[in-house]
Amino acid sequence: MKNERGSSLVGMLVALAVIAVMVSVFYIYKPFSQTPAINVKGSTKQTQVGQAMDKGREGSCVNNLSQIKAGLEVIKVDGDLPPDLDGLKRALKFPDSMFVCPVNGQPYSYNPQIGEVHCPNGHG
Repeated sequence: MKNERGSSLVGMLVALAVIAVMVSVFYIYKPFSQTPAINVKGSTKQTQVGQAMDKGREGSCVNNLSQIKAGLEVIKVDGDLPPDLDGLKRALKFPDSMFVCPVNGQPYSYNPQIGEVHCPNGHG
């Protein structure tokens, strides 16, 4: 009975050590931030995880813009384009987070004369 308890304690300690190593790797290289991490030699580079997170944010931006553009096409059929971005938000009834670029947090630009929405970073 003593042997079983000791082996479960060792297993738990090994699991905690693995988790601690994973957390330290993620926080040392800061993969979830927009700015690249600075390594020991002084050069800047972003980890693969950070690059993947940025690509995911860019994909989310493109998806948001395509959804908004599809909604604008429906509004164009009716003929009345909203005069500004707030009017567009009310007309489409999408969440406010869809009208902000997930990469840098800047709101999308809207041109009511032609009924187009663009990302300030040029993602879509």
